[in-house]
Amino acid sequence: MGPVSGQVIRKGDQRANPSLPRAGPIEDTVTRPSACVWCGAAAQAPSTRFRADVWKVWECGACGTSYIWPRPTQEQLAPFYRFQTYAAHTYGREDHRSLRNPRRLSQAFAQVEELLGGPGSLLDVGCSVGHYLSEGKERGWRVQGIELDPATVAVARKRSQAPVQVGPGLEVLERSAQFDMILMSHWLEHTLNPRWQFDAAWRHLREGGCLLVRVPNGDSRAARLFGASWTWFYPPVHLTYFGPEAFEVAARQDGRNLLFARAHRGDAQSFPMELGFAAARRLYYLVRGHDLLSPPVRTGVHEGGEHPYRPSLMRLVDVAEDVLPLRAMLGRWEDSELIVLLRQSSSTRAT
Repeated sequence: MGPVSGQVIRKGDQRANPSLPRAGPIEDTVTRPSACVWCGAAAQAPSTRFRADVWKVWECGACGTSYIWPRPTQEQLAPFYRFQTYAAHTYGREDHRSLRNPRRLSQAFAQVEELLGGPGSLLDVGCSVGHYLSEGKERGWRVQGIELDPATVAVARKRSQAPVQVGPGLEVLERSAQFDMILMSHWLEHTLNPRWQFDAAWRHLREGGCLLVRVPNGDSRAARLFGASWTWFYPPVHLTYFGPEAFEVAARQDGRNLLFARAHRGDAQSFPMELGFAAARRLYYLVRGHDLLSPPVRTGVHEGGEHPYRPSLMRLVDVAEDVLPLRAMLGRWEDSELIVLLRQSSSTRAT
């Protein structure tokens, strides 16, 4: 799927926050998408769920996907992914969570290993600091990764002792590269052209291989209730917001074998924590005089180059969730992450 074209329309009052990095389209015009960035359908409308004062969010009437349009350039996004402003925070939090719940990674690998009959070759796209690469290697997989930021790549290589390429996505691979498993864990929502990356992954799977995707669930209860105050509404870091229907539509379009698209908690905060964070943000917006329906963009990049969420704070949240009986009380509300598994076959290989 190639770039999406469109026509220019006028934008309403634009209140850019001068403390934010100028990484987005802060002009008085925006481009109306002529087709969905995911399914290609023409039925596009401004999102009623997600809105921000700098970024325009659109929603597809065919697959339910919400997305930022116009898209920023890769150069505009680069400051958001420097090691000290993104991966260092992710590294601290995920390292702690893996120690607290070591089964999280193992269950995903075990499910694919059962389908394949054992470990094989693994590509982790958007591998960050190499957490999944290390886990896969310990389980007997032949692993390699792709990551955007050179400093983060250096950390991933040192940590996993695996080959990691610098690049925005699958376009850096040799055309002949083939894998038994391709993992996109909280990466697809960050990409400028998610459908191209999704289709490219399919072409790089061996027959019988598996594509495992994890993304924030844009159709979750927390997303529907909190909208722009939802923790994972995070433009322009998160550019696209998928629901289960998005992957069902994509699988039908190309006749691909979708094994499941399930909603669960995953790496999200518990629902009570989401509720608390959303309430705090809305109170902050009210005090500062912001429009609750179109609040200012939250970003992890500050002028000093430090991430506002310290790993120690997130660890404190994790401890609170362990002490309080939150999961058992509200387990049915925990659907903020979407996990999707597709499998390659000879009949779908050409697509």
